[in-house]
Amino acid sequence: HEAIHLLLEAGAEIAPQESGASPLFHVAEQAGHPDILELLRESELKQISHAQARQRLQTLGIAFTPADFLAHLAAGENEIVTLFLSAGLSPETTDSTGRPAILLAVERGHARIIRTLLEAGANIDAAAKTRTHIPGLSGATALHETTAQGNLEILTLLLEAGANPNTQNAELSTPLLAAANSQNPREAHGAIIRLLLQAGADPEMPDLRGTSPLMAAAANNHLPAVRALLKGEANPNNTSPKAKSWTPSHYAAHKGHTKVLRALLKAGANPAAVEHQGFDALMLAAQQGHYAAARILLENGANPKAANHAQETALFLAAQAGNARLCEILLAHGATLEAPDLKGHTPLAAAILESSLETAQFLSNAGADWLMVDTYGVDIHTLASQAGEPFEQIYAATLALRELENQ
Repeated sequence: HEAIHLLLEAGAEIAPQESGASPLFHVAEQAGHPDILELLRESELKQISHAQARQRLQTLGIAFTPADFLAHLAAGENEIVTLFLSAGLSPETTDSTGRPAILLAVERGHARIIRTLLEAGANIDAAAKTRTHIPGLSGATALHETTAQGNLEILTLLLEAGANPNTQNAELSTPLLAAANSQNPREAHGAIIRLLLQAGADPEMPDLRGTSPLMAAAANNHLPAVRALLKGEANPNNTSPKAKSWTPSHYAAHKGHTKVLRALLKAGANPAAVEHQGFDALMLAAQQGHYAAARILLENGANPKAANHAQETALFLAAQAGNARLCEILLAHGATLEAPDLKGHTPLAAAILESSLETAQFLSNAGADWLMVDTYGVDIHTLASQAGEPFEQIYAATLALRELENQ
């Protein structure tokens, strides 16, 4: 098969000069090689004139129009596609939405048609003029499409044919970003990312929003993509002002993606890195109630005493979220029980203001001061009174217990 393909590429003629089918067709058919027979037929169609090709289309009852061409392309009929191209139709033909033929072939997974289009001179990096059916891929190329789909065979074909691994769509998203954002089979995308990196893809190239492939993979809990990108020397501490100065670890902690978070930290991610409002990854994990993510960060050097620009610590944010269990592990790792925010509210005050009875009880039992006064001159006892009787009962019980302890 390969030898025949090489001979045909070198210009070997299929049919004799006189009319009639080539005896090669009969040989291939008699020998039981349907794949070679199909190859011979397609090669023969490429050698006929425009007029002959149009005559064959007419004989088959097929109109020589772009719409008919695209319909047969979508159906995967490579011989008919070859006839259209031999009849003079441009391989750059687009559908009514502005998607080029090669992109439509990739969408359908028609590898042979893709080869036929490329041999006919189709622009491998031609972009759709409108949004494709995959979200976030406005102005996508064939490489974006096949990467998002996770089709390793077609990706290999396109890269070997010279597709640009750093091509960007209208939103400046690269094929690496398409792979990191894809919800299709994850293991396949690990291999796809490795292949793109080997072809020269830039692991740090961001989109319009400043999102890098590693940030996207972390946010999407795409562990195979994270591992492949890190192995390809993607920076685990990369950030961008356009992306709120979040690092990949911020995305993983915010979503509670523990395996991704471990991989990032193992690769050198800085747990102390802060985003534009001063939040580190631990604060985001605490705010969102992700206990396991917070524990991983604490075990890897995150500072439980750090505060954001509003002077909110991870303990304050955990209390505000009503998560007593998170408050417990933060205190066990050295968090400051009474650290106030800019309004003078302590974690206990935050729990009461959010009506979290369990968290208020836990912090009170841990020794929180009920007499702390905020910047408005209001003490925590007053906040408890406003929050309702259950909080008053906690205050009364705590006060009584402390009086007994002091006797």
